Amino acid sequence: MRLLSTIGIRKTTACTILTAVLIAVLVTACAWNLDDRDQLGRLEISFGNNQGVGTLDISSFNELSLFVVEAQYFAAGGRTIHLSPQGDFVFEEQGARSLLLTETEGTSLEGVFQLSTVGPEQQTVPRGSVLTFVGDIPTGSIVFDDLVVGKEYVVWVDGLYEESQLRLGFGAVRIRSGADSVVSINMADDRFLAFADFLYTRYVQPFLPPPPEIGLGDFDGFVYAGTGSAWVTVQGEQPRQVDLDRGWVLRFFVEDEFGQSSYNVFALGFYSEEVDDAEIVVVILEDGTVLEPSRASYQLQIADETMFFPEPGTIFEVDLYLDEREYYLLAEPAPSLLGAAGFSGGSPGGGGTFSFGVTGAFEEFEFEPTNIEISGLTFTYGELLETFDDEFGFGGDFEYAVGDTGPAGGYIFFVDSFDQYDFTYLEAAPIGWWFGFEEDFGSEWSASTPPFSIEGTQRDIGAGELNTQLVLGSGDTSVNAFLDVEFYANDPERTDFDDWFLPSLDELILMYQNLHTQGIGGFAEAGYWSSWDQFQDVNAPGYNFATGNVITAPKDQPLRIRPVRSF
Repeated sequence: MRLLSTIGIRKTTACTILTAVLIAVLVTACAWNLDDRDQLGRLEISFGNNQGVGTLDISSFNELSLFVVEAQYFAAGGRTIHLSPQGDFVFEEQGARSLLLTETEGTSLEGVFQLSTVGPEQQTVPRGSVLTFVGDIPTGSIVFDDLVVGKEYVVWVDGLYEESQLRLGFGAVRIRSGADSVVSINMADDRFLAFADFLYTRYVQPFLPPPPEIGLGDFDGFVYAGTGSAWVTVQGEQPRQVDLDRGWVLRFFVEDEFGQSSYNVFALGFYSEEVDDAEIVVVILEDGTVLEPSRASYQLQIADETMFFPEPGTIFEVDLYLDEREYYLLAEPAPSLLGAAGFSGGSPGGGGTFSFGVTGAFEEFEFEPTNIEISGLTFTYGELLETFDDEFGFGGDFEYAVGDTGPAGGYIFFVDSFDQYDFTYLEAAPIGWWFGFEEDFGSEWSASTPPFSIEGTQRDIGAGELNTQLVLGSGDTSVNAFLDVEFYANDPERTDFDDWFLPSLDELILMYQNLHTQGIGGFAEAGYWSSWDQFQDVNAPGYNFATGNVITAPKDQPLRIRPVRSF
């Protein structure tokens, strides 16, 4: 969630001439209410003139609304901010104040407050009063009667200035007995953002109930705000510091094939909400029902085929996502622990600090191992932001899961659970996409002599569509694999969707892992082309669905293809 950000509101020349400070003078005159014995006062709002601190030409407003509302209304759960009749009028095709609430940085107030405009003849709002003027703006003072002495009121003035500018000023006052009460309201600019933040920090946040205590045993995952950093050094590159302000935990329950041992596997991720090109994931195997906060450190041990269940308290996997590259820590050679890894002050369920460091050989898919050092990873858990009961529900509810039939009749093989991309799902084309044949069609990456080379393509998840556009726009008329996908996308007799593309290598690998290995999709036990032109020569990379390996093949060699779409 993000703090409020402002949008510029155009000021007219007349606006710059005016001092534009509204002075509200509150005069409390005593009266007695014989029914409830409350002492009542009167609030008189007068606008500054030449004899005051500043002047405001009230007649320049097209409409003006004055609100006086008990502060307790907001503390007791009132979350509606009332505005003048045009107070949220359409501004660049969106409500201006609504836009300010939703486009925020930090702690968003969207969902905390709702906006409601008042009618020109309306005189009351919940726990308060309103006076609205449209077209005929008064020049004298404006009076609110029957306000309770000793009670605090929020006062705000909202108006439409010269047809194009919204102006809102605000203040708070406690009605006193026997003395004048004064509050100054600045309307030189629209202060709606500051007003919403003022209401939240002063009257809402202090009265919110404390969050319930949450333990790891209550759910399968959660997300925390926090502070932390790590140094990452990749072989051949300069060390870089990664700032971390988010931590997430997923829990998986596993047991061995004999049902004799059961474990909780905890995946801990650390990343920055603002910078999405680096994330560090640590997977810990632990017995019992919660991750032990008392354990001083966790031993680093990489699981392999002969060690499916390492000892409890073992870190058995470390992943690194850096600049859209994904690395996995290899079992051999055995990595070494650089420092104590574990929690101090409590488990993630109760906050605390996690520290970790490791150096060793990491593998980027099927390429040569790369020596990587992650040092000084320290993360202190702060505010709990989100909890969820299903590891696949991270970040919200999803209509489709991996393996489901998608809207195009194909197979969902990727769900963007962590909101990293500008799409949510990847869908592979259905069996029979090539004119009803049950086996995927084979075609050349490029049949020209020499084969065409394309710069700018990428291997990453999310790159397949752009790769396909680059290749089809290259001018090579013999890029048959891509032309076959384009032909399918533009054939209304075979598909209702025209957004198919040839997958990138990482997308192709996901299809293999999430569909083919699960017996879904009817893929051939053969090599498949990706849209990544890694080598920019006579060869291009693909993936062997028979062996599960990245392959390199001549571009004029026919390999199987399967179209993909994102949505």
